[in-house]
Order: sequence, then C-alpha cells, then structure tokens
Amino acid sequence: MLNIAICEDDRIFIKRLEDIVESYFTTNGYEVDIHLFLDGEELVEEIKIEESKYDVIFLDIDMPKLDGINTARMLRRM
Repeated sequence: MLNIAICEDDRIFIKRLEDIVESYFTTNGYEVDIHLFLDGEELVEEIKIEESKYDVIFLDIDMPKLDGINTARMLRRM
C-alpha cells in the first residue's frame, strides 16, 4: 500500500488530482491511501502530530499560508 499526500489549496483541482493519482496507481497495480490537505501548515502538522509517513507527496507551489517550497523545506528538516 502506498500512502500518498496531496497538498493543494484549490478544492476543485485537489479532487481532480486525487482522481488522476488514484487512477494512475491502481491501473499500475498499486493499492493507494490518499490524504488531502488544503495548505502546507495542515500537512506539516499532520506529520508532526500523527507521525504520518507518506511514500509520495504532491505539493502545490503557490499557496497562501505556507507555499509548497517552504513546506518541502520543513518536511526535509523533519
């Protein structure tokens, strides 16, 4: 099972991206568990508090609170 996180602030696009990612991985024989986050802070807190582990993380670059670049930097430090 692959644990996948998608972090995207656009509610319409995040659902579309979830469908694309799920379709791709299941078509290629993988079971997936996809978690959706609307901002980088939410993703970082989830990983800190719940100690969640993700095999793949899709990050939107341009988000209002914590952008994808800085989210990635924080995740690398953790």
